[in-house]
Amino acid sequence: MASLRLARAGWLLTLLIAGAAAVKPAKHKHISWGSDIRAAVGDANLPALAESAGLTVAELVHVLNDHDIGYDKKAQKLIYACEGMEVPAGTVPNLAAFAPAAAQLGSAGPGAADPTDLSLAFKLHSRPGAPKVLLLDFTGYTATSTAWNSMTSGAPIVNPSYDIDGDPTTFSATELTNIITIWRAVAEDFSSWDVDVTTEETDPATGAAVNLVGRGARAVIGGSSQSWYGAAAGGVAYVNTFGNSYYEPAWVFPAQLGNGWPKYVWEAISHELGHRLGLSHDGDPTTGYYAGHANWAPIMGVGYYKPISQWSKGEYLNANQKQDDLLIISGKLALRADDHGNSTATASPLLGAPLASDPSRTEAAAAGLIQATGDSDFFSFEAGAGPATFAVAPTPGARADVDMRLDILSAAGDLLKSFDTGGSVLLSGTFSFALPAAGTYYVSLTGVGDGVDPTVGYSNYGSLGEYRLTVNAPTLPPPPPLSPSPSPEPSPSPSPDPSPSPSPSPSPSPSPSPSPSPSPSPSPSPSRSPSPSPSPSPSPSPSPQPKLLELYLTATSPTVTLDSRRRGIAKVTIVPRDAAGAVVKASVAFTGTWTNTANGFAAKAISGKTSKASGWSVALSSPAAVSPVTRMALSGVTPPAGYVWAQPSFVLDFSW
Repeated sequence: MASLRLARAGWLLTLLIAGAAAVKPAKHKHISWGSDIRAAVGDANLPALAESAGLTVAELVHVLNDHDIGYDKKAQKLIYACEGMEVPAGTVPNLAAFAPAAAQLGSAGPGAADPTDLSLAFKLHSRPGAPKVLLLDFTGYTATSTAWNSMTSGAPIVNPSYDIDGDPTTFSATELTNIITIWRAVAEDFSSWDVDVTTEETDPATGAAVNLVGRGARAVIGGSSQSWYGAAAGGVAYVNTFGNSYYEPAWVFPAQLGNGWPKYVWEAISHELGHRLGLSHDGDPTTGYYAGHANWAPIMGVGYYKPISQWSKGEYLNANQKQDDLLIISGKLALRADDHGNSTATASPLLGAPLASDPSRTEAAAAGLIQATGDSDFFSFEAGAGPATFAVAPTPGARADVDMRLDILSAAGDLLKSFDTGGSVLLSGTFSFALPAAGTYYVSLTGVGDGVDPTVGYSNYGSLGEYRLTVNAPTLPPPPPLSPSPSPEPSPSPSPDPSPSPSPSPSPSPSPSPSPSPSPSPSPSPSRSPSPSPSPSPSPSPSPQPKLLELYLTATSPTVTLDSRRRGIAKVTIVPRDAAGAVVKASVAFTGTWTNTANGFAAKAISGKTSKASGWSVALSSPAAVSPVTRMALSGVTPPAGYVWAQPSFVLDFSW
């Protein structure tokens, strides 16, 4: 442990020195750095440069204090040369825990391990068919006619492939395993958005090169920054250039990252792609790259030495950067739709089956995504009384971004048990609880943080990512068979009471008895008469009960910013579904309000009517900046005829 501590101290010292006194490549005379940028640009041109970077002028002036930001006079664009991201070779600690061993490899579903088939290394997709693409290029790349070529006097930049064994002509099994490991980590970092993180450079449908213009960004992973860039840097990227081919690609240099150590490489890739999406560095008063505290670090600082790295908005102590990473990324990439309901009323049912090996136990599983700050995913399940287990599997191999709390609730929604491991480790593993009775239960997973102390904890802001939940519980016993309601048996006709033998009247004289009249069969006594079951009075036919209808609200995307307050049109899809999940196609009238949870503007009434011909998509004008504190609440939505809403109100929070 002593040697590891020394290595860590040496690495941190080197990081601080690199962040404070890195030498910029003198040959790039057309690039000004840090505090020299303002003089090179001129105050009159600062507004245009700020707009190009997606910043306000005040934010730009603040960012120019960063030693690693430059201004390319030829391209007229800001550039980050992340020299503070370099990991000098002599100070790389042995962090085996950060890379999953080959024995862990399996399938690639949420919460499962990585693909075992190494031939898939260059065909990996996190969301095939998504409208946006982040391409991880490990196979070598040649840049021509780009902004980067100004650094080589217009000559092509030929960058080699990812290589850790000195043979760039072939990929070893270790290199392929590393590529899969790295891809999975970057995919986790961007799992909240509708974007395909891929290693496949051609469109699988057409065989043509993937088109990134207007819809993507490439990160090239290979080689050394000393070759053509001319200085030690973990990566370099132009700022706020997503979808612009002239500024392709972002570069990540394994030679400066512990010879391609997977943890360092995936952190650098997400960091450089963050720059292309408009993000700046997270630092503090002593360094341009905050290395984190306890077990946490920000992606836009340096996350190399912490098991938990997340997007940030500068909530740690003495943060020098308050950028809202999620909001800025969501300006380029649309958030994925919430996959599971946020309450017991909208819980997704877990449908399992008794285990063949033990029919007394039923197991059910579901994949999920905590896709927004504080998101909760609710599931319902039926079980018998007895011990149950709840297995939670986030992305494995110290690559998960999401910290969660597991809650178990009764059919009435009362909390029965809560599991939260705290920030020392992310919630993962199997948790046990004895279900008190047979019936319906709910289980939820919620994105959480680790306390409020900014020196040792972190909020739930960046707790986002995929998981798999598996519930194993006693099989719900079948209901007892219904005893058939016996048809009322008709009371048997009682045998007629025989006429009582007449007690002989005492005759004073034995006169001959008259011939007895035959005893008549008496009428059955009414009390024993077999009354037929009374025919029930015909009840009036019941009115058909209205069917429950769920309403799903999805924010499709905001339009282009109209002014500095980011007012615009929000496209909202209103989708009613019946109990079977089918869309009910009918027009729906609605009323509601725009509100702002931070009191940024007064509530504004909204109203409208959807049309089944428009796919239930409506455009609603926001009265002010569309931001994470903007909320649309629809309180009066008219259901289609024959339906009632399953929930009383509908709320949609915006997070772009």
